[in-house]
Amino acid sequence: MSLPTQRFPRLFFFLLLTELFINTTSLALINNPISRVQQQQQQQQHEIRQAILPDDLADIQECRRDAYKNQKNLLNSARSFCNADQIQKDGYVCIIAKETTEPYRVLGTADLNIRTRLVNNVYVIEEARKQGLGRKLMEAVEDVLEKPATLKLSVYSNNVPAVSLYRSLGFTTPGIHGVMSTLSSATSVNLLIEMEKEL
Repeated sequence: MSLPTQRFPRLFFFLLLTELFINTTSLALINNPISRVQQQQQQQQHEIRQAILPDDLADIQECRRDAYKNQKNLLNSARSFCNADQIQKDGYVCIIAKETTEPYRVLGTADLNIRTRLVNNVYVIEEARKQGLGRKLMEAVEDVLEKPATLKLSVYSNNVPAVSLYRSLGFTTPGIHGVMSTLSSATSVNLLIEMEKEL
């Protein structure tokens, strides 16, 4: 059974134009070099570099306070982390991810003890996560060390994103230490994992 073509030409023409418009718009968005440049600029609105002390100290402290923003009482170790006490000592280097546009915040940090080759205080503020900053900070830490070297760090097993990141960077786990933690009525084991990487 054939349909009379006079009933459907307008509908057919409308559908054809609609599909043509959608395809043209999609291609324009995909191939538009301006939108690609804008995306690259958005992704590159930070720099990874060695901290300059004392110039960057206040921004580093502000970044680290973000880790404990919902806690009123800080342990001494947390207070030391927030104050960035460690990086103010000789033999330590702090790598930062800092915005290149206002407000020029420090988005993340990683500390390195040059003598022991131990990485501490790898932290990225919550709103800047999942942008590859943790990876870039760790790569910059590796660049600081003279090779050959064994880079070391410790991370809790319940910090799954960090453990995954370190493994993807080539870190292995030669040692594990158990720490029991009680959460409400359930007891869980949170292991402190020692990880290392040969450079």
